[in-house]
Amino acid sequence: MKISYRPYTAEEAWNLTVQSHFWHWRNIKSHGRTVDYIQLHRPIMAPMFDAEILTDDIKQKYREIFMNQVYNENDLRIFDEHLSEHGPKILQQVADTLSPFIEKWNSDVKIPKEIKIYTSYGGGGSYHYSDCGDIGLIILRITSGRANTKGINIVIQHELIHILIDIPIILKYNVPHQLKERIVDIIGKEYFGHAEQTPFIDSFANSYITRDAIENDLPGAVKKMMTDYQILQNKQLLNQNG
Repeated sequence: MKISYRPYTAEEAWNLTVQSHFWHWRNIKSHGRTVDYIQLHRPIMAPMFDAEILTDDIKQKYREIFMNQVYNENDLRIFDEHLSEHGPKILQQVADTLSPFIEKWNSDVKIPKEIKIYTSYGGGGSYHYSDCGDIGLIILRITSGRANTKGINIVIQHELIHILIDIPIILKYNVPHQLKERIVDIIGKEYFGHAEQTPFIDSFANSYITRDAIENDLPGAVKKMMTDYQILQNKQLLNQNG
């Protein structure tokens, strides 16, 4: 697996900031809470996130602030040495651990040939992938006051697990966000010692995504989970409608 990394450009980092605003307010509306990893951890930008709607005037104002007073490429290179030395083996650990299971799944899950890591502002991470699935993209937010090398290792492993199962399992079976995160958390905890995300611990997924399921037929377990989940959702809808 080929690994590369670079900091986001100013324009890329700004675009991510706008996306982060969207996710910030989506989480407030859907979960009644903010999610720390999407914050910029720069007090000067806080009023932008206080506004639910980003008007053109607000965007223009905070774009100028971000470009002139916030963005500094050096901020996004503080973990270059760590990523260079430890990033490849940390990600390879995921590939080596899960490859034997993937071979049993009889699915389209495959290990990407290349992982590109981009660093930006904030905390936590997110993922994307190329259309062909051969390249996985990890956006690593590293300017949080809580950012450290151990946390970075966990984030990039977590995002690689997402990349592996997202298209062939999560999207295939239309798994909602909270269940998707729980599946990845269970895999991360069982095989890599990751801490669980508190909002997702009490989950419908818990009785389906077991160690046995992961090692033998994760796609089948997710398919069964979503069949039962949809039945439950339909029953709840009928009860609400009387």
